[in-house]
Amino acid sequence: MVCNHQTKGTDEAITETSHHRRQSILSQLHAHINAAHCLSALMVRGKVQGIATLEGELKRKKGILQVKSSYLKAESI
Repeated sequence: MVCNHQTKGTDEAITETSHHRRQSILSQLHAHINAAHCLSALMVRGKVQGIATLEGELKRKKGILQVKSSYLKAESI
């Protein structure tokens, strides 16, 4: 996702969602694009419906400009 971290409350909203979804979110990569924008890549696991719900939650957060998903089907171990 791409977010504007200068928008008040954006960082806190992402952190809150990440903590709320800690069972699904395995890892997060954070990179600074420029002075105002950051890219966060989340590695998540779960059923498609749950991941789509997380994506919808993130899209509704103030300051989040773009959310894109890519799915990989993994076999159970």
